[in-house]
Amino acid sequence: MVNMTEDKIKKLLYEACCSIHIGGKIVGTGWVASDCCIISAGHLFAKMVPGEEITAHFSNNRMYSLEVKSREYTHDPLTDYAILRPQSGKIDAPILECSDCIELSGKFYTCGNGKTLMALSSAEGEIVGYAENSNNDVRSLLKVTSPQSGEPGYSGCPIYSAKANAVIAIQVEATSCKSGPERDTILAYPLKYFWVELSNSLKNDFIETKEDPLGLACIDAETEFDRANVYVRRGDQMCADGIHDVALQCYKIAKKIFETEVGVASKYVVSIQRRIEETEKRRGG
Repeated sequence: MVNMTEDKIKKLLYEACCSIHIGGKIVGTGWVASDCCIISAGHLFAKMVPGEEITAHFSNNRMYSLEVKSREYTHDPLTDYAILRPQSGKIDAPILECSDCIELSGKFYTCGNGKTLMALSSAEGEIVGYAENSNNDVRSLLKVTSPQSGEPGYSGCPIYSAKANAVIAIQVEATSCKSGPERDTILAYPLKYFWVELSNSLKNDFIETKEDPLGLACIDAETEFDRANVYVRRGDQMCADGIHDVALQCYKIAKKIFETEVGVASKYVVSIQRRIEETEKRRGG
């Protein structure tokens, strides 16, 4: 995975994030996970009236009518996500890389439709760890701090980890404290908790755009590489190597298909090949 400069991350987020409107009113923020998929917070749609139009508005002045593909918002267990898709066509915006890892420290970046500026604006802060009132064996929210993204309008925005070089969570709640130790505290819902739903949604996008089975094989390989990297960070090289071997098999399937369908989804094969090279370097192979 290529490390990006801070300016490039901010530019990427600015172009990949959008304001979410319901019935013509801004309710929060969303971001692009594929050219057929926008992610946001589930609670933004809790009071939506049937028939109300959902639209996404980007910084390039493009607007897309959306429909809810999958959404959950419950308190026990805590669930708060929404997977949206354009009613027609594809989204012309950069795609943010997703990860099911959970980082408990380090810097993060985001971009949201803040109430003050009434436009998409960048924000950054620090990942603190698990929220104190969470049970980290079940559905723990991540606790982050930022002086900018705590205001209304940022709900649904991505928590882009500088360590992971990927989005790891969705902002879902901000503190109401104006002063004291909890000031600027924000809670985020990790992608890990709906990773199966998100992965399946992305796979289905490939099927619907006729990039299956090559796209599916490549996505399977990418998913396995992400899982392997989680175990590497935990220091469990044996598990990581086992998962890497599964990813390698997925890649071989994709490569075989690619050799007979030249030009179809070639960027995915190139991406997987890069991941294999990075992994082999790490393993000393």
